[in-house]
Amino acid sequence: MRRRHYLILRSDRGLQSLTRKQYRLFQALRTHGSIVSDGTLIATIWGHMPSDSDVHSLRVLVHALRGALSGSRFSVQRHSRRGYELVTAPRPRTGQTEPVALIEAPVF
Repeated sequence: MRRRHYLILRSDRGLQSLTRKQYRLFQALRTHGSIVSDGTLIATIWGHMPSDSDVHSLRVLVHALRGALSGSRFSVQRHSRRGYELVTAPRPRTGQTEPVALIEAPVF
């Protein structure tokens, strides 16, 4: 049986789950370091070099990821034409917004 991985974030709004592509974008931003170019993200997520429509699709995906991350310690910032960066806020003393659980769920 195939399994899908979902990233669950604890935030001010409760538990938030990411879609598969949102998860891949999140992991690409975390793995590649500070600022990651559009081309690198597209190649990582979709597996090919970017076209104009892919850049638009990436922007839509980033917008959705930003919404899913709101209220957590993570945010995605755009750096002019250089790319995107995953920014992590310091952990609050209260422990209210601790991330990150990775769970496996069967594909139905």
